[in-house]
Amino acid sequence: MKLPHKTCTIIFSVILGLASLCITTSLRAEVSVYIIARGDTLWSIAKENLKNPHNWQQLMEYNNISDASQLEVGQALRIPTEWMKDFSGRVADMAASPNDLPPAALTRKANTVAALYGQAERLSREQREKLMVDATLGFGSRLSTGLNSSANILLRDGSMLVMLADTELVLDDPFELVRGAIELTVKNNKDKPRVITAAGSINAAQARVRVIANDKHMQIEVTQGAVTVTSGGKQRALTTGLAMRVEAGKAMPEPRQGLLRPDLSNLPKSSVNGEINLTWSEITDAAGYRAQLVYAKDTYLVLHDQKLNQASLAWKNISPGRYIVRLRSIDDTGLEGLDAELSYTVLATIQAPRSNSPQEGVTLPSNKPWIAWSRVADANSYILHVARDAEFKTELQEHTYLINNYYRYDESLPAGEYFWRVKSVSPKGVKSPFGEVRMFKVKP
Repeated sequence: MKLPHKTCTIIFSVILGLASLCITTSLRAEVSVYIIARGDTLWSIAKENLKNPHNWQQLMEYNNISDASQLEVGQALRIPTEWMKDFSGRVADMAASPNDLPPAALTRKANTVAALYGQAERLSREQREKLMVDATLGFGSRLSTGLNSSANILLRDGSMLVMLADTELVLDDPFELVRGAIELTVKNNKDKPRVITAAGSINAAQARVRVIANDKHMQIEVTQGAVTVTSGGKQRALTTGLAMRVEAGKAMPEPRQGLLRPDLSNLPKSSVNGEINLTWSEITDAAGYRAQLVYAKDTYLVLHDQKLNQASLAWKNISPGRYIVRLRSIDDTGLEGLDAELSYTVLATIQAPRSNSPQEGVTLPSNKPWIAWSRVADANSYILHVARDAEFKTELQEHTYLINNYYRYDESLPAGEYFWRVKSVSPKGVKSPFGEVRMFKVKP
């Protein structure tokens, strides 16, 4: 049974009727992802989400789970969407590359919620209504996002509005950015400014622009095309790579050129175990960096948005899949430059072997020991470590490309204590964590 008030994260969904589930899907994907919570079992997940709950065994096989009792809280479970209840087979046609404007095929008669991550709400005097994917938004709608959340609003003319974390705006003509940060891809121009803030307004045509605002200032960063900024009766055009911070009630400053993009050419492009760890060369004069994570097939949906004080990042609990990491420099005024982008793949984790023998603490009758571990279904080889200490720093022996699930020493080992551990390696080179550490003794 699930806990009655289970905490979950809706990473992404384009399927109607799934708002109450912990589900993530890519816009063109045929696979949904269920985030496992405390108390979940394969049977309970299948019973609640699948058309046929008896498919729990197929679900187990589909996710390469060898032991149904070993589900981990926070683990991502992939589910073919056609197996799920109320799946109509319809997904949104919204794929777009990072530098493209939305195609004409995206045009809608009304503004709609295209994608959600985390918590987003429609506000009124009477209530706070949770936003749903594909919900229609009328003019005058007041929207907000929570911490570590984002919402994509597909505007009726095909433009895309991305609300980042802790943002509030009024969706009107023009719409008002009350506070927070947005990323706006504008398909065409209107007579009125697209965005108004307490410090001024922005009018954009065929452009991509980032806007940050509160009741005292607004910050504009143009990443493609051109925009016109209006404040205090003055206007100024900003083009690609230029940025400006406007203070309410003060003269409009000169625009600034953004700092250089970080160099990502020598960074790794994949990892396992749900982690992304990157370190890049410092940019001269950079006061910090902005890092974002988006889906490779939906570059508008921001999954992570983090300001960094150093030229490195460490993310955990990332579901297996293909992503784009965006990095940009921040200058001493807080203005951010153009994005550097890195295509990145988080590979599915392969299971670690179970350490079988020698058992913990035994003294072996032979100084030429056999070491054995369990087979892992997806492994095509194993790596064995044997050392004289539990930290595997003293006299470490590493035996690689072991095809069998055992290793026999042909040479005699000196008397004393030995520690051993094993990891699995998949055909694609994905390595598991090490299994249990065991100690054995060789008698004199």
